[in-house]
Amino acid sequence: MLKIENSSLSGVFLMPKEVEKHLASANANELKVLIYIFSHGGICDEAQMAKELGIPSADILSALAFWRGTGIVSYAKSEEVQVTVISETKPSEKTVSYSQQEIADAINGNEDVRSLMNFASQTIGKILTPNEQGIILSLIDSLSMGCDLVMGIIDYCCNTMDKKSVRYIERTAAKMHDEDGVDTYEKFEEYIARKSKEKTFENTVRSIIGAENRALTKTEREIIAGFAKADVSDELISIAYERTIGAIGKPSLSYMSKIIENWNTQGIKNKADLDGFKAFDEKDATGAFSLDDFTEKPDDLI
Repeated sequence: MLKIENSSLSGVFLMPKEVEKHLASANANELKVLIYIFSHGGICDEAQMAKELGIPSADILSALAFWRGTGIVSYAKSEEVQVTVISETKPSEKTVSYSQQEIADAINGNEDVRSLMNFASQTIGKILTPNEQGIILSLIDSLSMGCDLVMGIIDYCCNTMDKKSVRYIERTAAKMHDEDGVDTYEKFEEYIARKSKEKTFENTVRSIIGAENRALTKTEREIIAGFAKADVSDELISIAYERTIGAIGKPSLSYMSKIIENWNTQGIKNKADLDGFKAFDEKDATGAFSLDDFTEKPDDLI
């Protein structure tokens, strides 16, 4: 068996598996044209292609007709690609327009951008349309993100969040930029580390209150975030949960929060501190609120 290895993946590009069905019937020029198209991200000038491949323009057109007939490639419906950078946290939207030639120039004229587009195509798992390439390019131009940062966000969306939509990637990048000030790869790494820690903490609290398999309400998520910010220990959360069950007979993060707030005012940060104080009277935790205050409905899943 012949095994072929490529020591570098930085300049790879993808082709759909459908191509395999047509290899036997494609001639040399048609194969050259196909490789050229995909190596340039699908944005090509016919005259430039003829010049670089040393193939007459008529043969270029014939090869394009062959691949269009197979359905592997098609002409874009518009020469202008308009991209809107969507921000979920700002009312204004910044629109950037690229011609297909401008996108091609950006890809062919910058090794970093070319590597970014190849990485995006490989990670998303398909050949990107000119509009999708424009969206990714706009993250560099509109949000002033480096190619390394955009690659990191693409990898995060596709492999961590399992979301491979370019629009989802765009929204995520805009949200990171606007809400968390993520504009460098170093800040992105800090963001990911923080989110990972928050997720681990949330899972721990879910396990304590027996809510592993249901959606949390917005209020519950805010309470858990407050626990994390205050660095409340797992041990105190467990004790607050036990006392909540003893007092009202059911799990309630709102009730637990009231207990923990009371402990916090007394300087209680861990079990050892708690053991040094008089046992907390859960009746004081309820104050003026009733059990109805703890009845919440899960938010719709997003």
